[in-house]
Amino acid sequence: MLISRISFSVYVAFNLALLYSFFAAFEYVWLTSYHFTEHHIGLTFLGIAIGCVFGLVLLIVLAVVHTKPYFAKHANEDIAPEFRLIPAMIGGCLLPCSLFLYAWASYYKVHWVVPVLAEAMFACGNFMVFMAVVVYFSDVYTRHGVVASTLAANTLLRYILASAFPLFSVQMFQKLGVQWAASLLGFLSIVLACMPFVFYRWGPALRKRSAYFRSMLQAEQ
Repeated sequence: MLISRISFSVYVAFNLALLYSFFAAFEYVWLTSYHFTEHHIGLTFLGIAIGCVFGLVLLIVLAVVHTKPYFAKHANEDIAPEFRLIPAMIGGCLLPCSLFLYAWASYYKVHWVVPVLAEAMFACGNFMVFMAVVVYFSDVYTRHGVVASTLAANTLLRYILASAFPLFSVQMFQKLGVQWAASLLGFLSIVLACMPFVFYRWGPALRKRSAYFRSMLQAEQ
């Protein structure tokens, strides 16, 4: 199903590009809003690390509490791959929230711990979306032998956008200001965060209408 490959590849690529944009813009934001030294700016990156660890913990808890019991209960049923998108639905909601929190906390110069928590929230959501999409792609495309090419295309797009966004992110923050630059990215994240919900609801129907999947099923039969 080409539409899911393109949609989720763009989604995770955009999220990684945002992360690299933050890396480029961190110095500008922390210098202008909080007058941090370079040493202190470096320590703010710990928010990203903490967020990734927390995202991993959330995935493990979700797997133990929800995923494993669900698969055990429906062991004799054909579970739709869209079930794997639940972490992406959670992570996708965290991303725009973190961007708006980072934007306006920095603008109003509230305590520095708040934008650091926003960084952690963003990293957590980004990690959950990425892992959910990888597992979803594996479930959908492994049986048809195209999972490697799907993940390769996804990786290529991720790093193309990740290398491009830092080229203009600092200038964007300077021209628009911290609050509106991060808010613009937040509005885009809201639109993209709808994607896991859309495919969770209508993914099975879209796959049935896919000519590629119909041909694969006929070949298997």
